[in-house]
Amino acid sequence: MNRQQSKTELESRIRQSERRHMCLVASDRPEGKRLARAAEVGKLMQPMPRLFARPEYWEILDPVERVLHCMRSLQLLHPAWTYVGPSAGLVYGLEIPDDESYLWPIRIAARWGSRGRSTPQLLRQVVEGDDVVVVDHLRVTSIERTAFDCMREMSFADGLAVMDSALAASGLTRNQMIIRMNQFRRTSRGGRHAMEAANYGDGAARGYGESCLRAALIEAGFEVPQLHVDVTTSEGMDIHGTFGWTMDDGSWIVARLASPRYAEAQPEDDDNVCMLTIPRTMVHDGEAFTALLEEAGVPHAAEPPRVGIAKAFKPVHRGLDDAEDEDE
Repeated sequence: MNRQQSKTELESRIRQSERRHMCLVASDRPEGKRLARAAEVGKLMQPMPRLFARPEYWEILDPVERVLHCMRSLQLLHPAWTYVGPSAGLVYGLEIPDDESYLWPIRIAARWGSRGRSTPQLLRQVVEGDDVVVVDHLRVTSIERTAFDCMREMSFADGLAVMDSALAASGLTRNQMIIRMNQFRRTSRGGRHAMEAANYGDGAARGYGESCLRAALIEAGFEVPQLHVDVTTSEGMDIHGTFGWTMDDGSWIVARLASPRYAEAQPEDDDNVCMLTIPRTMVHDGEAFTALLEEAGVPHAAEPPRVGIAKAFKPVHRGLDDAEDEDE
């Protein structure tokens, strides 16, 4: 095969990989070295060893899709690998925050005594006592285990978003999910931390922003709201709200999220309904959001929230996830 034929074949393989939403996988070590030299001069991108992509193609992918491209390609190289934690969460389509620390390194399952070391791009975590599920041709832990492993290393707000989306995706009730997670908790660091978010999960939540705002009001000690309520004003107008609280006199406080272009953070008066229109920018300003709830008279919970008490699990590259939960 001459050089032109070789180049044409390589371009064809790259295009085929792109159609499959994958990276080009070097067929052997010599080809890997040739492609790596091309990457060094900018002709290709090399996100991980043996994985390559056209720069113009790679640049248009968002951070999540770049990780998924690598995961699909690695599964081809290592059919027995199982993805865990945030990496598995991406496969399920859970609300994994677009944060570098959650996207990288890619997490794969390991067992005690197994060989292989973690790298900055690949983290091996001990995961035992769970079934392997195949989702979109990728081997992942069960959705219960996946959500649990995500929450044990995430903040309360990020973990709540994961739990909400896991409930919505699975169709399980919160109690069903928690029963399963309690089995993992006994042998995993950060188990108590994970359950702080799990105990407040609600599959009716619609997206990361809603979950983050709900986390802010829970942490501030407000009563947990009903989600996506429909109420009627004293003038007979039907209103849909993102969050809703029923007061002792039967009236409602309802908060709805709106585009900043059309919303100002202020209450609207009605004899039966106090309506709060919340700009979505408040997703990133929990203090302003909770101040608005306080002004509107949103009730506080009877007991302080049980969050921020237990330690989160911090994955490390040099070792495996210990089996003993030190904060139990």
